[in-house]
Amino acid sequence: MRKVMVSRLEPKNGPTKKWELVEKGEAAFHQFGCDYEEFESGPGNFSTAIVEWPDGRVENVPVQNVRFLDAISLDNDTEASRIAVRMDIISQRLAGMEYWKLDEVIIAIDELLEKWFFTGVE
Repeated sequence: MRKVMVSRLEPKNGPTKKWELVEKGEAAFHQFGCDYEEFESGPGNFSTAIVEWPDGRVENVPVQNVRFLDAISLDNDTEASRIAVRMDIISQRLAGMEYWKLDEVIIAIDELLEKWFFTGVE
């Protein structure tokens, strides 16, 4: 697992009433996830990072509040590079999707993972 620095938004002191990102602490990154917030017009989906704190608590954190502490090699010959490029493409495509289309993507991913799990593909 990769180490991450998790931050949170806190009100900034002063007359501007602005918010600032304050570091909360180090945690272990498990995987990306998603969450939603209800609005009058329906739910709004957003990406999250699932992190584990040193005391064992697990938290679903908005991705903009997470910073990886280690660097990965993105050489063109590495598996990490192939994965990073594909994840970037997927992120760009999903960012503009309506929430009901995201359900189709999640179902397809679940079916693929189930297939891999039962066939032993690694």
